[in-house]
Amino acid sequence: IEIKSYMHIGRSTNRLDRSDMLEYEEVMHFSSELAKQSKTYSIMDDSQVSRIVVLQNNQRFIDRWIPAYSQA
Repeated sequence: IEIKSYMHIGRSTNRLDRSDMLEYEEVMHFSSELAKQSKTYSIMDDSQVSRIVVLQNNQRFIDRWIPAYSQA
């Protein structure tokens, strides 16, 4: 599950303000609480710059790493 903030770019800037973007800390807090409450998901990855947190289903583990990129 990808949990992310609105980003103030593109045509959306015509109807939403920069202040409508969540801070990274808000996204992380919400994601942490969601994972804790669900007892099924855990935080797998995040990006502060993109204001995104990815949750992984612990009951259905998927190896997300692409071997070709491990050489980069």
